[in-house]
Parts: sequence; structure tokens; C-alpha cells
Amino acid sequence: MTDGIYKSFSAATCDVLKLMFNLEAESCKLDEMDSNLNDGIFIIIGLCGNLNGEVNFLISKNTAIKLIRILSGMDFDEIDDFVTSAIGEVGNIISGNALAKLFEQQIICDILPPQIKIDSLDLPKSQKVYRVCTEAGNIDFWVKI
Repeated sequence: MTDGIYKSFSAATCDVLKLMFNLEAESCKLDEMDSNLNDGIFIIIGLCGNLNGEVNFLISKNTAIKLIRILSGMDFDEIDDFVTSAIGEVGNIISGNALAKLFEQQIICDILPPQIKIDSLDLPKSQKVYRVCTEAGNIDFWVKI
């Protein structure tokens, strides 16, 4: 079942990056997390229903700024409240799209509002982690159920 969950989130991430940012994306499973991503933005989306847990997205600050520049057409040099809110909403949109894909597999659940953490989340050690790569940067994600 977890493979189906990861495939749904991976496909949803690629779809959202294409539709909202006009970025081609490719996903792959990582054997381990890149420990150099201490400067990242973590988006935590709670899951409830047939799945109870959370999905965690990790986006480097540089990638987040690039994505929100594309989305808003505005220039940003640092992470501020606007960038933080917008990148959280991107995680929310990805998660909503993933749940629509899971619904097709008879997995019915809902998402909770995103929690955003900057530089303050332990990286998973023995967790299955996926990465979606684009020319703007990478988005890593993992699911805890």
C-alpha cells in the first residue's frame, strides 16, 4: 500500500510543478537523505481518514524562492511570510491532488492545514524518501503512517 501512496504523491508533485510552474519534473527514490539540506523549509501535512499520519515535504530555501518567484512574478531574495505561506500552499495543493489519486484506489482521507518549519525538523534516517527533480531545484518527501 505504501508504494501506491508514494506513487500518488510523486505523480501529484510532478503534475503540480508542470501545471503551476511550467517545470518538467522527474521523480526517484532516494537511498538516504542529503544531510546538507539543513537550510530547508519543511511542509508537514497531516493525513486523516483511511490513512492517519503525515506527509513531509523538504524544499531548500533557494528552491522555494525560485518556485515562488515563478508563481508570483515577484522578486524575492529571502524567505519571508509571503514565501512561507505560498510554499505551504503549494504543499497543500500537491497533497490535495495526491488524495484525489488515492481516492481512485479507494483510499479515502483528508488533509489538515500545513505546518511550516524552517531549519527545525529531524531528517528521516530509515524512512523511504522520494525526490522530485526540476531545473528550479528538488523537492524531497516522505510519508509517516
